[in-house]
This record gives sequence, structure tokens and C-alpha cells, in this order.
Amino acid sequence: MLIALKTWLHKVSPSRDPLEAYKQTGEDIYIEILINTYSQDLFHFLSGQSDRELAKDICQKTWLTVVEKSHLYRDQQTPKAWLFSIARNALLDEFKKQNRLSSLDEQHHEAVSNEAERDEKKRTLCCTPYSAFFAKRSAQSAIRRLQLTRNLNDHT
Repeated sequence: MLIALKTWLHKVSPSRDPLEAYKQTGEDIYIEILINTYSQDLFHFLSGQSDRELAKDICQKTWLTVVEKSHLYRDQQTPKAWLFSIARNALLDEFKKQNRLSSLDEQHHEAVSNEAERDEKKRTLCCTPYSAFFAKRSAQSAIRRLQLTRNLNDHT
């Protein structure tokens, strides 16, 4: 009953802009009117540009921004246009953030791959002389053994 009475006492005339009224008074009833009026349109706009979960997140960010930045609203604008521009900018910011994160992941993967390649080259460079040395040495040993067995066979 108290909520109905409070709502009845704070009825907003249709000609009054609820965003401008919220800007002037700070009363939550005007935010409720804005949410009831524009939330479906806002969600459909955002879900057409992204997936449903991201659209829900951006809707919440938009309403928080409206509360925080209502002092920047100008009476010459329509509330819907202002809300949609906030939502569009928040969505673009989120896309940039996701792109940055994915490019950071790609850069990290590339750096790790490059480091692995450098390590492999170092191992190859470091080990090649030793491998060649030991391969040559074992070949020389095999030749010596072969020569010794031939010499022994020749003398017997």
C-alpha cells in the first residue's frame, strides 16, 4: 500500500522528460520510469549487435552510467537517443577490450613460440658442434677398431 501511495504521489506528467526530472531531483522514481520505458528497446538493440549475455551486461552498465552521469544530460536531447549512445559506446568499449585481450593472448602465444624457437636454435647451435665432434670421434673409433681387427687378421 505504501509503495502504491508513493508512486501515486510521484506521478510524472507525460510531457515531462523523466531523465531531466531525475537530473534535477535525483528521485529514483524517474529512473524506474526510464527503465520501464526503454529497457526492452535497449536490450533488443544491444542483442542485435552482440550475444545475449553481453547485451545484459551492457544494459546494466548503461543504467549505471545514466545514474552516474545524469548531470551531463542536456534537455535538448531525447532520453532514448542519450541512452542508446551510452549503450553503443559501452558496447564499443567492450569490443575494444576483448580485442585487446585477444591480441594480448596472441602476442603472448607468439612470444612464447618465438622464445621456444630461439631456445631450439640455441640448443641446435650449442649441440651441433658437440654432436658433430662425438659423431666424428665415434666414427674414428669405429674405423680404428676396424683397422685393428684387419691388422690382427693379417698377422694371423
